[in-house]
Amino acid sequence: MNKIFTFIAACAMSLTAMATDYTGTLNVSVSGSALDPVETTISVTEQADGKYTFSLKNFSMGIDVGTIEVTDIEATTDENGNITLSYDGDVTIQDGDDDSTTWTMAGSSVALTMTSTISGNTLNADLSITVMSFLKVSVSFEGEAAAASSSNSVNYTDSLYITVGGNTLDPVEATITITEQEDGKYTFTLKNFGIASMGMNVGTIEMTDVDGTTGEDGVVTMSTTQTATITDGDDPDVTWSMAGQTVDVTMTATMTEESLYAEITINLYGYLNVYVVFGTSESTGIKAATISNNSGVEAIYDMSGRRLNSLIKGVNIIRKADGTTVKVLQK
Repeated sequence: MNKIFTFIAACAMSLTAMATDYTGTLNVSVSGSALDPVETTISVTEQADGKYTFSLKNFSMGIDVGTIEVTDIEATTDENGNITLSYDGDVTIQDGDDDSTTWTMAGSSVALTMTSTISGNTLNADLSITVMSFLKVSVSFEGEAAAASSSNSVNYTDSLYITVGGNTLDPVEATITITEQEDGKYTFTLKNFGIASMGMNVGTIEMTDVDGTTGEDGVVTMSTTQTATITDGDDPDVTWSMAGQTVDVTMTATMTEESLYAEITINLYGYLNVYVVFGTSESTGIKAATISNNSGVEAIYDMSGRRLNSLIKGVNIIRKADGTTVKVLQK
């Protein structure tokens, strides 16, 4: 079992709850009048104490109601392994997970009767909601759980240093997701990439089928050169200006259970090279330290090859008196 899988398995064992999302058709009837069916997601979470949380997210019935969530539900399991959840009582409506929507009933209390059955990967649920003592809402749902993914993903959050035209911008916090594919290769995803100095919200850059090798010390080394199609970032309120466009990307990275270090060159518009450094790593030759000009340093260059008088913020290339070069990350 390789390092990334071991790390994820250990994290999974430490969780105190297991959640399953079921996606399917929601049928809603208000005072006997049926609305058009919609696709929605209901999340069922097994709590650490063996009880369950039932969550109907972002519920709407002509108005944007909110999320209906019930916790501490007792469950019964029949001889075939089918799990039944039942609830009869009041519940307080919560905001949905879209901040741009006004959830009109958030904070309101409604009477709820709910029965749901989990059979294999299928969830069937029937809800009766009474609003303001007189408005009767009937809800029925049938959905399937997504197939379990055979890939393993780890999110790394660290500082991202961007160099454009020889100028290194202030570092920003960013997240990169590494997913191990079924074939042993990797998917490398730089989420929500942007260049603040240019006012550009680029988007999410994803590289697939990345080759990786694992050393004796467990460090995974990855590298690739490929053309990637930029997709929207995960903030719907942002206009991702390059979504749908292709870019040439060269990437090298080293990964451990705790950290990720990556160097990425992104060619925008066919002429603008953007150099990106994520994280720091002594083992890859990038040192987060300041080197004095009198410590055997013969010359200092930026990432564009321009000679400098002293270290600048970001990545510097140091040529030593013995002819060797190192990269130094100056914070």
